[in-house]
Amino acid sequence: MRIISPNEFKRLPWKNGKGETIELAINDGGTMADFDWRISMAKVTEDGPFSDFSGYQRHLLLLDGIGITLKHQHAAADDHGERQTLATPLAIAEFDGGLMTSGTLMNGPISDFNLIVNAAKYRAEVHALQANSLTLPLSQLLFAYAVTGNGEVTLSNNTITLPQGHLLRLAADELAPNTSVNFSGERVIIMSLTLL
Repeated sequence: MRIISPNEFKRLPWKNGKGETIELAINDGGTMADFDWRISMAKVTEDGPFSDFSGYQRHLLLLDGIGITLKHQHAAADDHGERQTLATPLAIAEFDGGLMTSGTLMNGPISDFNLIVNAAKYRAEVHALQANSLTLPLSQLLFAYAVTGNGEVTLSNNTITLPQGHLLRLAADELAPNTSVNFSGERVIIMSLTLL
């Protein structure tokens, strides 16, 4: 178990060069070009294309701002495409990183939270807690990020405080089998990664 503090986060350019990301965590040995999983945050200040992450599954949550509409196309000639609108705090969009995705801001900049996983290696589930709690069985990897206020993580009758702006990482090999984990807090993002 490890709590990762904001001073350990890394600022990196977007893959498409049109902005900057704050990388909270990445698998050991992972790079921007080749990774199994990666957690990051970004400020989106203008409309435009998303980076190509072919072979990856993306989970994007709205942290703040009025909102963003995503358009996913299979090819440039695909005029219709699927649209997803994120207009409430912690609204979640899940999509194939290989789609041609563009974002249109609804009224000014936004901040978002991203989990990207190699679709051939991991299945990911993302939950957004808002003043409630959630109990999950331990998967290969569990992460919790306290967006607003402190979060609480309880396992084996032991409660850990997760300070606002910090990321908790729990790995299955660190705990007893069949352990379940309870998460609670004002606004907490929970990510469960399972090996395929």
